Amino acid sequence: MVWQGVRLLFSICALLGGIMRTQSITFFCAILFVIGFSQAIRSIGQFFLAPGLYSFFMLIISFIGLYCYYGLWNMKRWCIPLFFAVWGCLLLILLLGGGQFTTIIYLRLLYLVVVIIAFIAVVLPHRGKLSGAWLWPLKK
Repeated sequence: MVWQGVRLLFSICALLGGIMRTQSITFFCAILFVIGFSQAIRSIGQFFLAPGLYSFFMLIISFIGLYCYYGLWNMKRWCIPLFFAVWGCLLLILLLGGGQFTTIIYLRLLYLVVVIIAFIAVVLPHRGKLSGAWLWPLKK
C-alpha cells in the first residue's frame, strides 16, 4: 500500500515536470533539492552572520548546485559535469577551509563521497535519456 503511494507520487512528479524520468532519478532529485535548499539557507545565514571568503564561496556553490539539480530534474545533459564541478568545489572548500581534521570533517567527507557515488550509480546509467541543451537557454 505504501509502495503504491510512493509510485503514484513519483508518477505525479514526473507528469508535472512534463518529462519522463526514471523513478530513481526523481527520488534522487528530491533528495538533492532538500540538500540544496538546506545548504542555501545555511549559507545565506552564515554569510550574513559571519561574512568572509568561505561563506561567500559556500553561498555561490549552493546556488550553482540548485541550478544543477534543476537541470537534472529537467533531464539536461549539462548537469553531469556541473554536478561533479559543484561537489568537487565543495570538497575543495571543505579541505581548505577546515583547518584541522576533526570527526566532523571526516563525516562531511564521507557524506560527499556517498552523494557522488549515489550520483554515479543513479544518473550515469541513464545519461542516454538526458537531452543535450545549453547550460543557459539563449533567446533566438
